[in-house]
Amino acid sequence: MKQSLAVTNIVYAVGLTIWQVVQAYRPTPKIRLSVMGLVVLQIGTVLMAALDGLSLLQGWRPQEMAVHLAYLAASLLVLPIMTFIGLAGRKEPNYFVLAIGSAAVVVIVVRLLVTGGA
Repeated sequence: MKQSLAVTNIVYAVGLTIWQVVQAYRPTPKIRLSVMGLVVLQIGTVLMAALDGLSLLQGWRPQEMAVHLAYLAASLLVLPIMTFIGLAGRKEPNYFVLAIGSAAVVVIVVRLLVTGGA
């Protein structure tokens, strides 16, 4: 189940990244849809981290625990930080920063899969 959730998060984050780039070039971008998409992605990463944390509590251990825990923490922190930076603009949000944040989630989730966590 964890692997299918990780793959779902990856596919969704890639689609969201493309959406954010398209929004950056639109004359009238839709900020509410972008933020809602980021919220759904964050819920997916929190669910994935919770399942991974439960498997760690049940006794499963990755080969490199410190690296795995660092990726797990990064998966939870990178999207809120990048969203805050992207929405902190004075006139309009920076959709490229939001796209980089969702692309970073893709890389982090793939690394979690490689380290054996997801």
